[in-house]
Amino acid sequence: MRLLFVFLLMFTTKNLFAEEVSIIELHSTKSLDQLVLDQETINIEKNEIEDTLEQNTEENNQDEQSLEISSNYENEIIDVSNFWDTIDINKINFYLNNINKINSPPLYNEFINLMITFNLDNNQNKNEIIFLFIKKLVELGEIQKAYSLIKGMEFLEDNLIFYKTIELNYLFSTYQLNDACELKNEFSSQNLKLDNFYLEKTDIFCLVMEDKLNEAELLNSILVETETVNDEYFQSLLNLIVNGGDEDKNNTINLPTGYSENLIFLYSAMHRIAELPLGDKFLEIDPNNLSIPIILSNASKMELRLKAANKAYNSNLISVESLAALYQSVDFNSEQLNNSVKTLQNLSGNNELMMAYYFQLANIQIFPSSRLSVVLDFWKFAESIGLEKISYKLTDNIVKSLEPSIDNSNFGAKIATALIHNEEFERALKWIIFAENSNVSNAELEKVKFLYQLYQSDDGTIFIQYLKNKYQTLENDSNSNLKEILYVLLNVLDTENNYNSLLTFDKVIDERMTPTIYINSEIEKSIINKDELNLFMLLLVSINDKEWNQIHPEHLKLVLEGIKFYKNSELLKNTLLNIFNNTKIF
Repeated sequence: MRLLFVFLLMFTTKNLFAEEVSIIELHSTKSLDQLVLDQETINIEKNEIEDTLEQNTEENNQDEQSLEISSNYENEIIDVSNFWDTIDINKINFYLNNINKINSPPLYNEFINLMITFNLDNNQNKNEIIFLFIKKLVELGEIQKAYSLIKGMEFLEDNLIFYKTIELNYLFSTYQLNDACELKNEFSSQNLKLDNFYLEKTDIFCLVMEDKLNEAELLNSILVETETVNDEYFQSLLNLIVNGGDEDKNNTINLPTGYSENLIFLYSAMHRIAELPLGDKFLEIDPNNLSIPIILSNASKMELRLKAANKAYNSNLISVESLAALYQSVDFNSEQLNNSVKTLQNLSGNNELMMAYYFQLANIQIFPSSRLSVVLDFWKFAESIGLEKISYKLTDNIVKSLEPSIDNSNFGAKIATALIHNEEFERALKWIIFAENSNVSNAELEKVKFLYQLYQSDDGTIFIQYLKNKYQTLENDSNSNLKEILYVLLNVLDTENNYNSLLTFDKVIDERMTPTIYINSEIEKSIINKDELNLFMLLLVSINDKEWNQIHPEHLKLVLEGIKFYKNSELLKNTLLNIFNNTKIF
C-alpha cells in the first residue's frame, strides 16, 4: 500500500509540474497578441456552442443548479431562448434605457446571456429588438459579444451601417488590420457612408499600411478640403505614421476633448502603428472595449497596460495565460528581483507594478518554502487592493505543486482558500483536513470550511446556519447596515422562522432611496404571475448602478424574493456569494 501511495504521489507530482511547464512553454512560443486573439476566438466559438446547446440542456441545468431553499413558488421551467418571444417592444426600450450598470456579476452575466441567447421567430419586431440588444451590448463594453452576434445573424438593410461600424471597430480594437481593411472595401462596394468620414479615414490608413503613399496623400488632401471641422488628431497621427522617425516615438499626442467617439478604435490602431502610447483617457472612455488595444500597445505605460489587463481578465476578455504573459513581460532587473524589500518600497503606491513584481518574484524562487512565503505576501497585498482572485489564479500552479507538510501546516487555511476560489475542491479539502491538526485559529479554519461548503453545496441550510452564527457575533457591533442585510437574508432564506426580534430601534431615518411604488408593484405582480422575464428586467432596473449595501433593506428583501423565484433559484447561490463578498460578511 505504501509503495502504491508513493507511486501515485510521484505520478501526481509529475503531472503537476507538467502543467506548470506547459504554461511557461505557451508563453515562450506565442506572442501576447496571439494569446489575446486566441482568447477572443475562443470566446466567440464558446458563444456559438452555448447557443447550440442551450435548448438541449436548459431543463437539466435548472434541475441541477436550483438552490434547495424552502420556497412558496413552484416555477414552470421556461426556455431562456423564448423569453423575448412575445414581449412588447416598448417594454424592452424602457428596460434597456434604464439598465446601464449592473454591479452584481451573476446578474450581469444573466442579463448578457439573455441578450445573446434568444428566439424571436414569433416576434414581429425581431429586427428592432436585435438592434436594441446589440446597441446595449456595445454600451456595456461587450463589443466582442456584439460582433459575435452580428456575424451569426442575417440582417435586413435596416441599421446596416450601425452593424458594419461595430464590426470595423471590433477589428481595429483587436488589431486585425487586414480584416479591417477588407471590410472597408466591402463598405465601398456597398456605397455606405459613415459619420465623421470614418470610411474615408480608414481608406487612407489602409493605403498607408499597403505602402500606397501617393494614393493616401491624394485622398487625404481631398478629406482636408471636404471636412467642415478638420480632424487635427487624425492628421497628427497620420503624419507621425508617414513621416515620423525614431526621435518622434516618444511623443505623446493627447486625445482632444472634442474627439469623434466613433473613431476611437481607428485612433487606437493608428497609435500602435505610430508606436505612440495610449493614455489613461482611453481606458476611462471604455474600460472593456479599449482594454485590448491598450494591452497590445507596447508603447503605452506598463502600469496602464497592467491595469487594463486586470480589468479585461475580470471581464473574461482575456485568459489567465495572457494575463501572466503580460505580468512576466515587465522588465525587472536582477538587482530589483534580488532585493525585494528595497524594490517594494520603491514601487509603493504603484499597485499594478507591485502585482507584477510579486508574480515574478514568486516564480523565481527555488525552494518551495520561499515560494510559499512570497505567494502569501502576494495574496495579502492583492487582497488589500481587491485583486485577490487574480493573485489566486496567477499562483495556481505554484499552489498545486505544494504538498501539506509540518513546515506549511499553519498556512493550510490560506492555501485552501486559494484552491477553493480556483475550483480545486479536492486539493482544498486535503489542506483543510491537514489544517485541522495545525495551529490555525479556529475562526480562520471555520471560515474556510464554510467557504468550501458554500462553493460545493446547493443546500440552503448552510447559508442559513452561517448567517445565524454571523448575526450572533455582530450583536454588539455598530455596523447597523450589515445587521440589516443579515436580517433580510435570513428572512428571505428561512421562511419558517421569524427574525423580527433581531431588529434594533437605534435608527429612525434611512437615507437609502427605494424605487417608485410602480416598480415595486410590478415586481410583486411579476412574481405572482410567474412572469420571469419582466421580473428579472424590473429587478435590474430597480438596482441599477447600486452596490448591495446601497439598496434599501425593504427593497433588498423584494429583490432577493424575486431572485429566489427566478428560474427556480438558479441565480440565488451565486448572488448570495456576491453579496457576502461585497458586504464583507465573510
